[in-house]
Amino acid sequence: CNLKQLKIHHIYTGIKTINEKVFEGLNNLEILSLAGNKIDRIESNAFSCLINLKTLRIGYNEINEIDSDAFNGLKNVKSIDLNRNHDISFIRNFSQFTENQTMHK
Repeated sequence: CNLKQLKIHHIYTGIKTINEKVFEGLNNLEILSLAGNKIDRIESNAFSCLINLKTLRIGYNEINEIDSDAFNGLKNVKSIDLNRNHDISFIRNFSQFTENQTMHK
């Protein structure tokens, strides 16, 4: 799939958890925006197949839990937006992120 950008905003479809297989086949995706949904948990390796992702927007959800290796594989990401979520039980290991990468929470 050559899709470069995917926006799923304000879709109250019952998506509560982002798991490892949900973005399979979207290797070329550069921008993923899931803002304004009711996502409450991000599981391990949730974005691992998104090897070209540069921007991840998951603000304005109900996220309260992020597994410690949820962001594995995001080597090209420049920005992760977690604004306006609940008090997140947070990732303990941010060593995978460099000074060129930004996380907003």
